[in-house]
Amino acid sequence: MSLKLCYNNLFDDTSLGTLTASSEVASLPVENLQHIWKTKAWRATGDADEKIIRRFGAQQPIKVAIIIGHNFTSGATVKIQGSNDNFGTTPIDQALTYNADIMLYVWSS
Repeated sequence: MSLKLCYNNLFDDTSLGTLTASSEVASLPVENLQHIWKTKAWRATGDADEKIIRRFGAQQPIKVAIIIGHNFTSGATVKIQGSNDNFGTTPIDQALTYNADIMLYVWSS
């Protein structure tokens, strides 16, 4: 395993675009995921086919996706999907390997 230093968190940068969710509990909105306090949480109203959509205003080179502090179960399918046409097509469609602590994917290009 090699060491990766990850910085420049594009997910948290609110100036790059909007963050929306397929559903949310009113007291736990999706914007909590961008809060400086990492203890804030988002909760969906359901538990199947839920989505977080992160729109970036300009093309950004995404190299690593990391999910921490989650409550996914081993039966969950977690994907990172990307599109430049409002998801008419999804040229990036990467399933993440389940891990109870940290889920990550590193793109080679």
